[in-house]
Amino acid sequence: GKEIRKYLDGKRKFTPQVIHCLLAANRWEKLDEILAAEEKNSVLIMNRYYHSNLIYGLANGLKQNWLENLDVGLPKADLVILLDVTQKESFSRSPRNEKGKIMKRDKFEKNEEFLRKISKLYRAIGKKKHWKIIDASKPKLEVHEEILKTFSKKLGL
Repeated sequence: GKEIRKYLDGKRKFTPQVIHCLLAANRWEKLDEILAAEEKNSVLIMNRYYHSNLIYGLANGLKQNWLENLDVGLPKADLVILLDVTQKESFSRSPRNEKGKIMKRDKFEKNEEFLRKISKLYRAIGKKKHWKIIDASKPKLEVHEEILKTFSKKLGL
């Protein structure tokens, strides 16, 4: 995680292959926790699981098959929800950590052209892989309700 943070902060350089291997290794480190939660029949909600690595890797010129092979053996997601906003709206929002604290934009978040590419890839791959794409430019309550509706449907509630 520390090397990834250095990379994202622009303090460390890696080839695209190396950074995506590090990101995959970070997910593999969590495997025991994921499996333990699955054994308890828990619902896991994860932000940017392997899907994010796929999209960013494709944007960095890596092959889809190579990227997907990094995660062979990790549990697959039962549901993927993509919260979609326009590029303009995305840039108007401040990046925040899990506790809501405003953070500096990382090397990817500073590059508008790269983010346009990311947005297009998320939409295209999301459609192809049947992810639930939600218009997150709507009011928060509407977005929240649509997420709950999607989630409840998946759980059969």
